[in-house]
Amino acid sequence: MRSDRIGAPIGLHERRVLAWLRASAGDALAGRRVWGAASLSGGHAAGQRLRRLLNDDLEIEPLAVEADEPALGGSVQTGDIVVLHDCFTVSSAAALRDRGAHVVWHLSERSGSLAPSVRAVIDVLDRSGGAPVDAVVVDERVRLGGPERVSALVPASQLLDIREVPFGDDAALAERVALAWISLLGDIVEEDRADHVGGTIQARPVVAAR
Repeated sequence: MRSDRIGAPIGLHERRVLAWLRASAGDALAGRRVWGAASLSGGHAAGQRLRRLLNDDLEIEPLAVEADEPALGGSVQTGDIVVLHDCFTVSSAAALRDRGAHVVWHLSERSGSLAPSVRAVIDVLDRSGGAPVDAVVVDERVRLGGPERVSALVPASQLLDIREVPFGDDAALAERVALAWISLLGDIVEEDRADHVGGTIQARPVVAAR
């Protein structure tokens, strides 16, 4: 498990942590297109929220989804990231992965514990006989007035990657939640096809080396 707290940059250490997270994400995501796919009303709403949130960091392009599979055409390329915003679009994951895309299933919980969502995802992965997607990202407001938490579950590397953002004013909170998202996407593309001998993920430094 990995965990980073993205708090207000009140000191040199916090500023270095945020700068390192942003630089690492930028390196991992450079040259990749990011797509969002939704078919249901809730998925479209979640996709719109994420596009607004990441507007200053990433351009998320809409990907049309047909009844059985996405209308891929020549759009999605190897190394691209596709975020699926509802359960209907998860059926397109295999076709997208065949194109070499990194496929992320986005779930959103606005209250309560993260654990039920994670348990539900693990249940889906178990019942499917394997991971239909490369990663699952759950974003959640832990409690009213509490921190935001964005977590990624990456089955291939048995990784649970967590970003917690303390409560703050709306603008500052949105900026830090956006950083949580892009840093997780950067970790996903580096870990979802990785081989980890023994299945153990070693802890990484909290801040980049000076």
